[in-house]
Amino acid sequence: MEERNHMSASPMAHLTPRRALAGLLSVAVLVAAIVASIGASTAGAATKCKSYQTLRTGKNIAAAYNPPQITAATGFLKQECVKLQEQDVAGAAVLLAQVEAGRADMALLNPAGIVQAVESGIKLKIIAPNTGPGDFAICVSKNSSITSDPKTWKQFEGKSVVTTLLGSNTDIAFRVKLARAGVDLDKVKFVQILQASLAQSIINQTVAGGQCNEPNIVLNADKFRVIDQNPMAEVYGKDSPVTYAITTESFYNSHKPLITAYQKAYLRTAKLVARNPTTYRRLAHYFMQLPTDVTNKMRLAAMPTTYAYDQLVKQLKSLQQFGAIKALVPDKQLKALFVPLPTSS
Repeated sequence: MEERNHMSASPMAHLTPRRALAGLLSVAVLVAAIVASIGASTAGAATKCKSYQTLRTGKNIAAAYNPPQITAATGFLKQECVKLQEQDVAGAAVLLAQVEAGRADMALLNPAGIVQAVESGIKLKIIAPNTGPGDFAICVSKNSSITSDPKTWKQFEGKSVVTTLLGSNTDIAFRVKLARAGVDLDKVKFVQILQASLAQSIINQTVAGGQCNEPNIVLNADKFRVIDQNPMAEVYGKDSPVTYAITTESFYNSHKPLITAYQKAYLRTAKLVARNPTTYRRLAHYFMQLPTDVTNKMRLAAMPTTYAYDQLVKQLKSLQQFGAIKALVPDKQLKALFVPLPTSS
């Protein structure tokens, strides 16, 4: 298949030559170790490919963008005769727009984003799970009188708390946990803030607390107190995807073998990560450009091996209850979004 070149093929173009070379060498060593550990030969598999299909997506520093990169780095995509091609994107909305315009093939969306896209008339297909619960927590300053005891959470009333995206399923999980603790949400001001400023606002106590994730938790371990380690798992279920890989219906209909190839590679990667979580940590060290003493302590999002209609519905009902979406997508329409995963990978 002829490769499309609308996007930069180099995921390391932003690095200096020396850092890029070091990164490439470290990843090459890492990939070789991973492949050896599972008894597979990426090089041997590659010789079976007469040509490669290109799957175009976006990358961002957020954990939700890691699974496609990790899937490529393990060599499983190459074994399926697929090359991943990425561009820097500011967020999910930008990547979705690129997919809709035909400049990317795959986007990564949370449930609220999926509903909003469907309501706007975009014909989507959900092609794989992407990330599950893991790195999102609720934090307060070390100097705060609010603790992990939900009885103290009433102190959030009359104060501001921060979230990176109002109406997202992480934001809603935060609200659900506060509501369950008896907090009157009408008395709490939820503020959307950029990730770069979020940690400092909690540390300085300009807000009473907020959602925080890795690597901020590890980097600020002496300044943060985590009062709820994993609200996403508690609210939505420990195996529920938090984000989903999606494409347009038209792209799926015209590229079914490519989508199946990605699904197989993703599932093999997810199973590898489940067996050996250090795989994700070592790759996160590369993707996030952080010291190993930081990545070794991080709690990272899971890579689910399944997705299901009822898991998505559970999240959508919570989103609707707290006003993040107006109405549920009709059952028949929602079920039609899902592309079945291969039974073997």
